[in-house]
Amino acid sequence: MLTRGRDPKSKPDAPHTPHLRIGGVTDVLNGQVNFSNVWSKIDAHVDDVGEGDFGAVTAAVGNTAQIFTLSDTFVENDQKNEAFIGAQTDVNASNINGWVGLGATALCNGASVSTDPATTAVNSRQFCGGSDPQANINATLSNVSGGVGVAGTAVGNQLQVGSNAKYFPANNH
Repeated sequence: MLTRGRDPKSKPDAPHTPHLRIGGVTDVLNGQVNFSNVWSKIDAHVDDVGEGDFGAVTAAVGNTAQIFTLSDTFVENDQKNEAFIGAQTDVNASNINGWVGLGATALCNGASVSTDPATTAVNSRQFCGGSDPQANINATLSNVSGGVGVAGTAVGNQLQVGSNAKYFPANNH
């Protein structure tokens, strides 16, 4: 991360606290490239859970960034994924005296930007070049006394931006 706007002569307010002068500007340059497959898998066999719940969740992520600032901020986010991203949950469960929750999440590229300045500008380029991300859940369940929840989510490109800025252009390509 490259930061512009620091006053090199200023002293921090407290030890280990970065100090930006009032009106400071933060430039965030994020460049991520992934060429390796990301595969996450759970294979669970469960029998006779006396009292309690059972859960199995897996996740696979190619590129991710979380950006948070309290100054005027200019973000350049470049994320490129050229690989396969997948999550798989396989479960064989019986005699569960409670609830069962199963999940699988696959995310190719994700970025979250949160700022609280007067000006924010976000330019984001995300490319998911491998095959589409996969989230698979295979389950065989029997004798479950509680409820069952199953959720599978596959996302190619995700950008979340939040700001109180009056000037706030955001572009996602």
